[in-house]
Amino acid sequence: MNKLAEMPPTERRKMIDDFLAEVFQGLEPSPARAQRWAAAWDLPTDPSPGQVDAWVELAGLVSDRDFRRRTRQVTEYGIQLPASGLEELVDWATQHAVAALLRGCPPDSAEAATVVNRILEPSGWSARREELLADLEILFEPRIERYWQLTAVINGLPPFPTYVPAFEWLIAALRAHE
Repeated sequence: MNKLAEMPPTERRKMIDDFLAEVFQGLEPSPARAQRWAAAWDLPTDPSPGQVDAWVELAGLVSDRDFRRRTRQVTEYGIQLPASGLEELVDWATQHAVAALLRGCPPDSAEAATVVNRILEPSGWSARREELLADLEILFEPRIERYWQLTAVINGLPPFPTYVPAFEWLIAALRAHE
């Protein structure tokens, strides 16, 4: 077993607590958001090799200074979002971006321009395209998704689909069709 996985649970907990303290210091996230970040971080009593590997990777991730900085930046920005309507737009946009990806639609194509317009027009974001791109560039951090994937493995939960390719496609399409 890996040295990090052999740490006493109290030391593993401290590693996660230190990460969360740095990310949330001085912020007031919703209780649900803070609880979600803190939930299910530790290995079960008899972990599988996959759970041990996930814990080791998670420990490396939460120890990474740049990951901490980016997670803090995304968290600060995300706390402001509920009133903006961006969260609902991102859900809608992700559905269209995934569909475009599955069709093999290049982000710089004419079809992609149509998809971007289909995303933006009904939501009222057409005039705020640059704002949406700036928001997504701040909020998109693939390592945060990886954090959630690792905690799912540690907790024995089924894997969830990745949204990284959809966000990469959407950001590239928005840039290509400004």
